[in-house]
Amino acid sequence: MFEYTPNNFNGHVLRTILSIAYSFALRSGDYVITGLQTTHRTLKFKNIYTFSNNNRLYIQLTLIYGKSNRYHKTEILTTECTCNIYNINLCPYHNFVKLKSLYISYNLYETSNTYLFMWKNKKVVNYYTLSKLYYALIEKTGRTVNLRYKLHGLRFGRITDLRASGCPAWLIEKLARHAPGSVMTYYYTRMSSTEEAQFIQKYLIKYNKKHSK
Repeated sequence: MFEYTPNNFNGHVLRTILSIAYSFALRSGDYVITGLQTTHRTLKFKNIYTFSNNNRLYIQLTLIYGKSNRYHKTEILTTECTCNIYNINLCPYHNFVKLKSLYISYNLYETSNTYLFMWKNKKVVNYYTLSKLYYALIEKTGRTVNLRYKLHGLRFGRITDLRASGCPAWLIEKLARHAPGSVMTYYYTRMSSTEEAQFIQKYLIKYNKKHSK
């Protein structure tokens, strides 16, 4: 889907939003406004920090407000550059770096308090507009859009992809900002009976290889 984003300013804004929303398993309310007005929750550049460690590139997101953060505690989420795993279109680190460069070249970036996601006309991205563009991208993949396709699918997709990769449940809960033992994490990561059999087989093979030496 990411490869269908237009190769222009607004197309890169869209690509960056989708890659960050997916990589950090964000709720739509974490990164877009619901109407036309910004609020104290609207993401700004100061919420993003990029850094390197041992020649590896990281992007870090700081959230203070959220559905499951009633007491506004600072939540820090970090993910690594994914260019060695996915197509660069999906890499949140490089998409963000390019986005900031574009903002600077078009005089949109002023300070760290500049809103993170804006179109070329300086309007902050809202849920309605982003949803329409998201549906359009889905249609370009050949799928038929229906009411089941929502921006929340990016969050759901990230969580289920992590489960399929074998990522520990406690780490998925932390990224999703679910409480330990959350029913929602169980719902997102539940498997079919066949998938359970495949996972059991994988771990049994790994165990037997380790203990048969």
